[in-house]
Order: sequence, then structure tokens, then C-alpha cells
Amino acid sequence: DRWSGLIKYEFKYEDGDVFDATSTLRRQVHIFSLHANHKPGAEWTLSGHYAGKFSLDTAPLRSTYHAHLLSGRAQYELNSRWDVALNVSTLFSERMASAQFGVGPEIGVTLRRNLRLGIGYNFLGFRERDLSEQAYTSHGVFIALRLKFDEGLFALGRKKEEAK
Repeated sequence: DRWSGLIKYEFKYEDGDVFDATSTLRRQVHIFSLHANHKPGAEWTLSGHYAGKFSLDTAPLRSTYHAHLLSGRAQYELNSRWDVALNVSTLFSERMASAQFGVGPEIGVTLRRNLRLGIGYNFLGFRERDLSEQAYTSHGVFIALRLKFDEGLFALGRKKEEAK
């Protein structure tokens, strides 16, 4: 289990009032993302993430927007409960017209098996409505609660004989 990955596609559709009944928002967002983890040794975990989005707003004005998020994380386990990490990320628009960056350290503690609580601080940061929801990219202090699970949590990987 040195490598793990996930490919994800999301579609968001928003149709409703904005702030008051005088403005209406109609928006479609397509998000494609790739997530990868590599464990080169017992203490290290390296993670990478790419997400790209295309959004189409049709009300109140018609507009399109492309954005890309690229992030990485290096985590080192100090012992069986404590770890430290460094998070880096960049958000850029189509054709690199603008770019924003995030960087900061994090310290974490394992509360129970596969349940981790972390606290960190981003010296540089940004916020993107659709791409940075789960990435802790805003400037300042953040708290992260992470739960690790796989198909074993729901007994999907068991053979029929084992399930009986």
C-alpha cells in the first residue's frame, strides 16, 4: 500500500436568490480532480492534488470561468500519535492570468485509529468558492479533522464466506 489514488468528477447546479429577492443566481460548475498519496517510507506520506473547474453563470450576467488548483503535502510521523506536515498550494486561472499561493505548517495528533486532528497556520492563503472547500487554503489558523477509511469499513471487500 505505498500508493493510493482517487479520481473524482463533481457537478454543481445552483439556482436561487442571492442576498435578496431582487437578484437570481444560475450557475453550473464542472470539477475534475485527481488525488494521490505515496508512502516512500514508514514515517513519510507525500500527497498531491490537482483540480480543474469550468463554471458557467447564466444569471444575472452570462459568464464563464476556468480555474486550476495544484497542491502538495509532506507529512512526517514523529511517533505513533504525533506528526508534522507542510502544505503548499497554488490556484491559477486560465492561461495563468492570475495566481494565488498558500503555504503553511501543520501539527497533528491521532485521536483514535484512522482519526486525526490537526492545527496549522497558512502564512499565505486564498479562498476559491468551489476548489478550496476541503483543502484548508485560507490565510491564517485552521483546524483539520481527518478520517481515513476504505472499503473495509463497510465490509465491501469481504468474501461471501467471511461475511456469514
